[in-house]
Amino acid sequence: MAKYTDVDGAMFSKRPISRNDSERLDVEAGDDPHLSVHISFMEAAVAAGMIIAHADGNASISEHRRIINLFKQHPVLRSFAVDDVAREMETHVIAFAADEATADQNAERRIADANLTAAQFDALLGMCRSVLEADGVSNPKEVAALVRISTMRAV
Repeated sequence: MAKYTDVDGAMFSKRPISRNDSERLDVEAGDDPHLSVHISFMEAAVAAGMIIAHADGNASISEHRRIINLFKQHPVLRSFAVDDVAREMETHVIAFAADEATADQNAERRIADANLTAAQFDALLGMCRSVLEADGVSNPKEVAALVRISTMRAV
């Protein structure tokens, strides 16, 4: 399995992105009857974090690390393997590199379509605030992205 090493030497496994969720996720469906809800939450949380990370045009490794660490700490999201989160992040990295506007719209759609509970949406916003602070710079574009994300919860 290939390894990705960032400039600070942190390492995590990277597997090819699969098109099939059942192949892609290391979480077994039998482990949790609400897996599809958790998958939507995971995908929305990654999408939101990546919107913040890419808002200033320069997603830093500290922002990517922050997303991974936030997943490790969250009571529901920590059930996903780091590989799963990294693969989901990689889809956004590739999309933002190809076309920022389209990637941003697709990430927003992922959040809007997730049908998150109020608690999940609050957790997502908390993660966004943490990603915003990860590189030590509060960029106005990142703040604007956070404000935009905060309006996405359907009532």
